[in-house]
Parts: sequence; structure tokens; C-alpha cells
Amino acid sequence: MIEHTLDEKDSILYVRPKSKLEASDFEGLAKTVDPYIEEKGALAGLIIEVAAFPGWESFGALASHVRFVRDHHRRIKKIGVVTD
Repeated sequence: MIEHTLDEKDSILYVRPKSKLEASDFEGLAKTVDPYIEEKGALAGLIIEVAAFPGWESFGALASHVRFVRDHHRRIKKIGVVTD
């Protein structure tokens, strides 16, 4: 499961993985950021907040993750990872 928040004022997507990543997590992220990117052209940043990488629920989840990165990486200017 991924919790996420889009700060439209600063154009930053905050992502917080809470458990193994599922294919539906990336569908939810796309539903949040795609309309914003269509309107504004890009995100200024992506901040991933995670203590440890939780892994993927299935191979399908990994494939969804790879597709999300492929479809969005050129539309995100900076990426930061926050961990302990």
C-alpha cells in the first residue's frame, strides 16, 4: 500500500509506502498525477518517505511499478528519498 499526497502549490508528490507494493498502488498514483501533469506539464519533485523498501506483492506489481516509472520519469524534475 502506498499513501500519497500531491502538493499542487509546490508541485511535489509525496509518496509513503506502508506495505508491499501492489499494482493498484501505481494506478492510484497515476490517477492523481496524470491530470496535474496534463495541466501543468510536469512535477517539480517527488519525495519518497520510507524506512525500508517493502518489496512488491507480486510480479504484476513490479511490472506496474516499471510502467509507472517509464511513463512518468521525464515529467518529474527532481526525486528525493527520505529514510532513517
